[in-house]
Amino acid sequence: MEAGLSFSQVENPNLREFVRRVREDKTFQLPSRQTFAKAWLDGAHQRVMDFLVHKFEKCVSFAATTDGWSNFSLQHFCSLTLHGITSDFRLVSSVIACEPIFRYHTDDGVHSAKSIANLLQSTFKSCGLDIQRLAALVTDNGGAAPHIASNLPVEGVSKIV
Repeated sequence: MEAGLSFSQVENPNLREFVRRVREDKTFQLPSRQTFAKAWLDGAHQRVMDFLVHKFEKCVSFAATTDGWSNFSLQHFCSLTLHGITSDFRLVSSVIACEPIFRYHTDDGVHSAKSIANLLQSTFKSCGLDIQRLAALVTDNGGAAPHIASNLPVEGVSKIV
């Protein structure tokens, strides 16, 4: 429960098969979280990000969809999905981030349009994407969401609420 996972995770057939095999192989040792994070996770993340940037390089401009929500522990998250069309009219669409937004609070702890716009700018920058190519931003109409686009440093972004 502390990790935010449901008890139903133990019923996952992949996890059950993994545990069965580990129990059979007496020499198997689980890697530490540090080994896992450094040896595999960082490299996998970079490969995925390189792939996504390559996909969106072929788009002249793109639209973004963003949404925020809280889990049962009241941890807040914000997702960012990009959509574009290449010069040969192929649709490109992918989730590029799902970020916790606690570190983007304003001083009073409220998720302001400015703080969420800062998160989006940071995401574009970390993905190597030029935010000036953003043509439209789709949000819901809750809270600060309808005001995010006006807090981005891009002229003429269409707001679709």
